[in-house]
Amino acid sequence: MIVFRLRESAKLIIEACLPIKCLEATVLAIFLTQDQKEFKRFTISFSSEFDGQTFRHVVLGVYANGKYGALGLSRRPDLMYKPLEFPTLATLIHSYAVAYVGHYHRLVKVKLGLPIPHQPHLFETLPWKASLVCSLNYLIVFRALLLRATFSGVLLRSNVCLINTRA
Repeated sequence: MIVFRLRESAKLIIEACLPIKCLEATVLAIFLTQDQKEFKRFTISFSSEFDGQTFRHVVLGVYANGKYGALGLSRRPDLMYKPLEFPTLATLIHSYAVAYVGHYHRLVKVKLGLPIPHQPHLFETLPWKASLVCSLNYLIVFRALLLRATFSGVLLRSNVCLINTRA
């Protein structure tokens, strides 16, 4: 999605005052945090399964002052906003994983986007999906990798790509 269109979409969402879903909430969060340069912003996308159906969800991850949090919207309170209090990206994502289990969903994928720039160019596209985590038993390897995956200026230090560890 081109950043200019994203900005226009966010303005329409604000003007319409209609109910929105998680993707629109993420677009709105990107727009509303555009001038808050202390935040490093990136998308976190989830894919889960329940009763044979696939469900997708996205939030805006934020990093500031050595802490992680997220801005988002969901019908489930524990799958949307997360305060800026998580010491690592792994603990933030783990809190979502625990919430999915609590709602009887099987978490299939977690995708992390690259940091979203604060001064985007007119035709720059957003890095929605940079790292892919595919693991039901992710705590074994995933936590170790994400503990190292921190922001260093513009990019995540390590991209994460795991294979499902269950046969």
